[in-house]
Amino acid sequence: VSKAVPIKHVIASPSLSAEQVASVREYLLGLDNSEEGRKKLEPSKLRGFAAYDEEAMMALGKWLGL
Repeated sequence: VSKAVPIKHVIASPSLSAEQVASVREYLLGLDNSEEGRKKLEPSKLRGFAAYDEEAMMALGKWLGL
C-alpha cells in the first residue's frame, strides 16, 4: 500500500541562525495563504510547502528500506 511521501525537501545552510531558519520556514509555509504567495509559487508548479517532522521522516525512510 502506498502512502503519501514528501517529494521535495528544503535544507537550510548550517550557517543560518536558528532565527533565520525559523523565518525562512515561516515564509515558505505561508506562501499558499495569500494570492501574492500563490503567484510566487506558480513558476515552480508547487502548490505550497508543508512541515514534516524528523520522526516521521525517519519512519518513512525505514518504510522505504533506506
